[in-house]
Amino acid sequence: MQGAISSPLLGFYLPPGPVGSEGLLSFGRIPESLLTSIVRYVPVSTFPPAAYFWGVDAGMTYGTIALFPSAIGILDCGSPRITIAGSAFSGYASAIGGIVHPSGMLSITQDQYNNLQPLLINIGDQIYHLSPNAQIYPRTSSNSQIWLVVQQQPRSYNIAFSLGLPFFQRYYVVFNSGSNEIGFASHIHTDSTTN
Repeated sequence: MQGAISSPLLGFYLPPGPVGSEGLLSFGRIPESLLTSIVRYVPVSTFPPAAYFWGVDAGMTYGTIALFPSAIGILDCGSPRITIAGSAFSGYASAIGGIVHPSGMLSITQDQYNNLQPLLINIGDQIYHLSPNAQIYPRTSSNSQIWLVVQQQPRSYNIAFSLGLPFFQRYYVVFNSGSNEIGFASHIHTDSTTN
């Protein structure tokens, strides 16, 4: 039925938690009751290759260490990770002191987790933080290693970063194809200790 969706909006509310947790894919409307801030919009990047996806310009800081002031990346809710390219990832890994595995994954010990700082993502005029808990995969009791969701960006991607599911779990993200913008808002699980 043509015209059933009133606005060209596609929104993602994907809270952290076990498989089967209640998420919401919204068409044409924003689920205001789940949000704890207003939705703030930024233009979609027009620079290739990010222009072929839902790309944004952003800066990233780990604690007080600037990883990059401004770069072009993409949003990808289908990816189970956040990826950072080149020297920015090296700076993150070095500051944490973890082990970078051949797969590009990063692991840390419990002591290193206890000292983990927030990862700050500056999009537009807002800073979106990922707490230490938001930076790790769910832990298993059989392994002393803690695996981080932040991983090394493959060189073939030709972008500076990719914000995958771990970012979408902490922030509501809405794509507005009418105005060619992406909106972000905190929600009731932004600071959740569940992952």
